[in-house]
Order: sequence, then structure tokens, then C-alpha cells
Amino acid sequence: MMQRSDEDVLEIWTELKREVEVDIKGDTYAGNFFRDFPHLSPDAQRAFCLNASVKTVHASGATIEVQGATGERCYIVLSGSVAVLNEEAGALDMLKPSRGFGEPEMREGGTYTATYVAQDSPVVLMVLEKKDFDRRIVPIIEREDVVKQREYRSIGTNIPQNKCCFPLP
Repeated sequence: MMQRSDEDVLEIWTELKREVEVDIKGDTYAGNFFRDFPHLSPDAQRAFCLNASVKTVHASGATIEVQGATGERCYIVLSGSVAVLNEEAGALDMLKPSRGFGEPEMREGGTYTATYVAQDSPVVLMVLEKKDFDRRIVPIIEREDVVKQREYRSIGTNIPQNKCCFPLP
């Protein structure tokens, strides 16, 4: 398999961001791309893409995150594949492009429930750090929740606590 240069990765990332920006408005590409993050609205998805970085893992077999480590970031696989391994259960899944991981652990301040290992060389990942999530995406989600609460109140009811669009920490 041919190794991509940093310029190639940058070009892919630039194109991906452009596609997401355009298609989020039509809600087509984002639906599949963010399938592992279904609670993120199009505005939150756009903020995710604009604030994420690209990480290239060049070595097959390299560990991306370790089970039990604090969830400080979440990922979406752009190319390659990532094995999901659990100390007790063994191999759980193989994540292909457009699949994500680490978001619940990052959002809730928990620890990774599995170890994530690159299976190809290279694996290209979109990475969002917790500080960027908290600073750029949580305010969008909170604003959307307030709007939903107002809409429900206008028809004489409240959103049940467990039915908010996004559980915040």
C-alpha cells in the first residue's frame, strides 16, 4: 500500500471539510459520517469538523488509545481500519472509515472501555480534543437544548430529563 504524504493528508482533510460544510446544509453526507455521534446536530457536526485535527498513524499495530485511560479525545476513522480490543472480551469490532470512537468517554469524563489499535499503515483519523469539544461544541448543544425546552413549554409540556438531545456532564 502506498504511503500518503503529509500534503496528501492535508488535501484529503481540506476536501473533507469542504464536503462536510456543503453537505451538512443538505444533511446528506453528515448523516453517514457522524453515524456514531447521532446526537450531534448539523451545527455541532460542522463545529466538530472545523475544530478537529488530522492524525496519521503510520505503523500497523500501533496503539491509538488504551483501555482504562482517561477519555481526552474522540476520533473518526478517515482511512484505514482500527481494531477495538477489550481486556476481558477480546476483539470487539473493526472500525472502518466513517466510524468513530471515544466520544462517550470524552464527553462524560470517563475512561476508554477498549484499546484501539491501528490495523493498516497508515490509518488517518479525525481527532477532537476534549478542550475543543467543551469550548466549541458544548455551547451549541446547550443552546439547542434551551430552544427545544422553549418549544416544548410553548405547547405546555417539558422535555423529560432523559430525553434531552444530548446528555451533558
